[in-house]
Amino acid sequence: IHNPENDAEVRSISTDKQGRIWLGFRNECIRISGPQNAVGYLDKNGRIVKEKNSCGILAYNILHDSQGRVWIGCKKSGLYLLEPTADSTRYQISHYGHSPEDPNSLRENQVYYISEDSRGHIWIGTLGGGLHLWDNGQFIHSGNGLGILSEEKPQNVRFISELENGIVGVCAKEGFFTFSANFTEPSQIHFFQNTRTHAPHS
Repeated sequence: IHNPENDAEVRSISTDKQGRIWLGFRNECIRISGPQNAVGYLDKNGRIVKEKNSCGILAYNILHDSQGRVWIGCKKSGLYLLEPTADSTRYQISHYGHSPEDPNSLRENQVYYISEDSRGHIWIGTLGGGLHLWDNGQFIHSGNGLGILSEEKPQNVRFISELENGIVGVCAKEGFFTFSANFTEPSQIHFFQNTRTHAPHS
């Protein structure tokens, strides 16, 4: 991939259903490379334009989900959701962040990872605020009912991925956690903290 932003640090990369490559740069540019390396840039209004510009989003992680939506996690400014419109060159942008007055908002604005499991759940991992489950504009987390029966929960999340058979793995500063995505209510989720066991000395 030819990188005209060779003076900028790349923070994130993802590929959408059209095979376009999205690159997030430290200078708050998001570049989209299409067929034959045609280049466009996301602007502040959600349009993909030819002219290089800054959309004002420092993308730390980008996810393209099964519905064609684009999720962008930022290290300091929360979560952006880009929803497709009838115009293939424009997205509707929504921004979500922590609000002390809203218990259903993000617990922290440091979004490090976003993942979709095979059941269509969107999981957001934050540093300091733990794991979040997207719920149509609100977020379910350990502060409002996520996995309330679990004594240990991931709080500083770095990576999320479904492993197999609906089991989701979460990498965090607190260790490696797993849980089942087959649940009826988020409160039913039980987190298993996987720790290293040392073999006894012979």
